[in-house]
This record gives sequence, structure tokens and C-alpha cells, in this order.
Amino acid sequence: MRTDEARKGAADDPYQRVSARLRLKYITGRRRRRTLRSPVDVTTSGGSAARISRGQKIRTLTAATVALLAFGLAASAAGAGFKLYPGATKYTPPDTEENKQFTSSLRPGTTITAYLTKDSFEDVVTFYKGFANEYTGPKARPGSKLPNGQEIRRTFLILDGAPDILHSRSWISVQRPFFGSVSREGGELQYKDVRDVTEIVLTEKAETKKEQ
Repeated sequence: MRTDEARKGAADDPYQRVSARLRLKYITGRRRRRTLRSPVDVTTSGGSAARISRGQKIRTLTAATVALLAFGLAASAAGAGFKLYPGATKYTPPDTEENKQFTSSLRPGTTITAYLTKDSFEDVVTFYKGFANEYTGPKARPGSKLPNGQEIRRTFLILDGAPDILHSRSWISVQRPFFGSVSREGGELQYKDVRDVTEIVLTEKAETKKEQ
């Protein structure tokens, strides 16, 4: 009985009611502050959002740096210049009237140098792909064949990083087999001085001053 009366008296006491409300408000306030400070809610924490933003910027800068570095390495490799294939020897064409006419028909400042090697076509192309860009023209035709049926394999590689041969000043052609000359007789192509070796032809164009 005393206990029930004490409880009833406490409920009727205004001071006790106010004290209970204050305690409830204090407990609720602490719970709200804990929720705001929770590390899970990163959207309400300026520091966490700032750290995430800085992390994203660092990752973006790192990706851009890697891309620029890769581009620079590719450009430097493409502009490495001509290197003679190991073991290849220079080929000097015979001093014939046909060859003289061909040389005189070249544009001013253009020089052509040929080299021969017994190594396979694939090995030579792989070597030059290490620092040159293989080029296939938009109107490239399948390789022709010799009268005996052997396929003539040929490809071009640009040494100075130009987009195509027309704008390049330094490129090479790799071909197998080698033939000294070709002419048309009776409607058919005639190949002369045919050798089962790989030919490397370097073409270089010097800069010419434009007339003002």
C-alpha cells in the first residue's frame, strides 16, 4: 500500500513530472548526437566527404599521368629512327638504264636504300614493330604471286610516327622474296633476279623549302 501511494504521489507531484521530462529530453538529445557522429553516415560529415573527394581527385590524376606517360613512350618509340636489322647487308642495284630512270624519277630530296637478309619475313617485321608502326593503306591489295605460285609478301612500317606514308618522311617496306626488277611482256609480269631472301627498303624524304 505504501508503495502504491508513493508512486501515486510522485505522479501527482509537479516537480517530479518536470524532472522526468528533462531526463527524457537529455537521453533523446544524446541519442541524436551519437547518430550524427556515426562514421557510417558520411553524408553528414564534412571531413569524410572531403577525404573522399580528395581520394577521387588523386585517382583521377594518377590515371591521367599514366595515360600521358604511355602516350609519350609510344611517341618516342615511333620516332626512334631507322635501325639496321641485325645481319642484313646493303644491296647495290646494277647500273642499268632502267635503274637510272627509276632514280631520276624520284622526288627531290628522296633517297632509297635497300638491304637483304636470309631471315624470315616474320622475324624482320617483328623486329621493326618494336619501334615502328605497321601501316596498311585503305586500298591495300592482297599479295601477288610469282609465276611459280610463290606469294609475294610485303608490308610497310612508318618510323617517324606519321599517320600515313603520304605524310611520313621516313618509312620502310619489308618484302619476301626479293626480285631485282619486274617488267610486262606479252601481257604478263616478268620477274628478274628473284632470290628467296627478305628485302628491307628504307625511304627517306628530306625537308624542302617552299617557294615564297
